[in-house]
Amino acid sequence: MIKDFGFIIPQNCQFGMGALKKLPDFLKAAGSDNVMLISDRGLEAIGVVDKVREIIKGANLKYSEYLDVLPNPTTTIVDECAAQYKAAGCTAIIALGGGSPWTLPRLWALLLSSAAPSVTMKASARCPAPSTP
Repeated sequence: MIKDFGFIIPQNCQFGMGALKKLPDFLKAAGSDNVMLISDRGLEAIGVVDKVREIIKGANLKYSEYLDVLPNPTTTIVDECAAQYKAAGCTAIIALGGGSPWTLPRLWALLLSSAAPSVTMKASARCPAPSTP
């Protein structure tokens, strides 16, 4: 069995059997009480999203969710997610899944600190502001 471990890059990434139970504490430490939950319909179908929803609700956190993440997300998906994040007043992101749900927050960091739409961003773009926890 793998032992729990984590690292900060500066986001706090946690892994292991008990990592989800620690979620409210990490959000509190980050100063967030309103989170954006992003994932895909596959993880929703097998109950992973519901498990995280229950943890969020149990901690009395506000949240918004975007579950229509597709492999290799389009600029439309990135723009929709960023707009929803802003509209909901979220202050942190919970990304469930593999590459695509984790790619969106990295792209948001650029979008949320810039007025430019994602279609104008280049691969070499640097984020001019601190990223979201």
